[in-house]
Amino acid sequence: MFDYVDFIEIGIVDLNGRLKTRTLMNKDIEKVLKKGIGFDGSSVDLADIEDSDLVAIPDPSTMKIYICNGHRIAFFLCDVYKDGEPLSYYPRYVLKRVLRDNNLGMKVGPEIEFYVKKARVIGNHEYMNPYPLDDIKPLKRKLMKNLENMGFDVKLEHHEVGDGQHEITIGHKKAVEMADSIIFYKHYLRSFFIEHGKDITFMPKPFYGLNGNGMHLHITLHDSSDKNLFTDGSELTDEAKSFIAGILSYAREITLATNQTVNSFKRLVPGFEAPIYLSWGYGNRSVLIRVPKYRKNNINRIEVRMPDPLCNSYLAIAAVFLAGVNGIKRNMSPPDPISENIYKLGEKVKMLPSNLGDAIKEAEKGTIVKDIMNEGFRRLINLKKKEWNSYLEYLRENNLPEDTIEVTKWEIREYFYA
Repeated sequence: MFDYVDFIEIGIVDLNGRLKTRTLMNKDIEKVLKKGIGFDGSSVDLADIEDSDLVAIPDPSTMKIYICNGHRIAFFLCDVYKDGEPLSYYPRYVLKRVLRDNNLGMKVGPEIEFYVKKARVIGNHEYMNPYPLDDIKPLKRKLMKNLENMGFDVKLEHHEVGDGQHEITIGHKKAVEMADSIIFYKHYLRSFFIEHGKDITFMPKPFYGLNGNGMHLHITLHDSSDKNLFTDGSELTDEAKSFIAGILSYAREITLATNQTVNSFKRLVPGFEAPIYLSWGYGNRSVLIRVPKYRKNNINRIEVRMPDPLCNSYLAIAAVFLAGVNGIKRNMSPPDPISENIYKLGEKVKMLPSNLGDAIKEAEKGTIVKDIMNEGFRRLINLKKKEWNSYLEYLRENNLPEDTIEVTKWEIREYFYA
């Protein structure tokens, strides 16, 4: 069945959104597709050590064939089971359940930014620089063709604002399919660039003084007939505005899902196009939720700008979805759209949490992350508190203030290759 590949790679995603994989010989794939493969859930923070046997069963719909070091590999993402039942707080299951329970669909198109180092510097690296100023453009074009051959709807690439920062845009997909795609996309890009002798990082703020890496989510909401509920053909609908209001209302508490790391909050500062104020507007890149308006009478989606590439794509999408849907159910109205540069308005507008510790507190006070995680909520909170406390201990040992905006060695060690 899989004689045309050399190896089978199966992956699960932990609560931090990090991919964990095992490689199998291709002769075992039919057995694994049917029965799955056991693994130690305690080593990936999905179970306690005294009751840690979990089973990962590959989902055939997630298969991607890629070449790594000359070998053809069939990659699968898995669902996770405990005692024959889905693990209720496994991130992929969480997103499926939240969508099913609300009988709505969502399509998502991400803008995943990343830095590539070990590149030659020719002049200044600037937004949309052409080759040879963007010296790895030929390599990115090869990458685009590879992604297209694996089934990605590749749209475009460009050099971003930061020195050595890039983006390759992929088209909208249904929420679960896109969350899967984000996981494999990052996995494949790491493999591709390291084979070409270059380091890549999705870390939200890898370099002090340069723009951070965001993962803006372009979103449309759909009913059972696949009708886009955000547009009447030319303008935003009332449902879209209530969806926006819901996200803004719950933004502080869902930050733990959209911006999961200590380093995430080094990106969320003024001056680098990162959103920090709870606001929305048309064509305004200083706000949290932007409504793209490239063409007159063709407004049909929203862009949620706070997530970053190290979020758990399943939990982030689930949290944004549930916050927006709650806005619709409660008939919420958003504040007036902002047309000015919101950074100049300052303290007049509420802000996102300023660090991971505050984000944890907001999630504990709120309802959205609790609702999507159910009995896994306390496990997630304990995991993030451990991460935050480890960072605080590093700061104390190095006589650094808690509010330092410098990117520390601790962060580089924890997140550069995450």
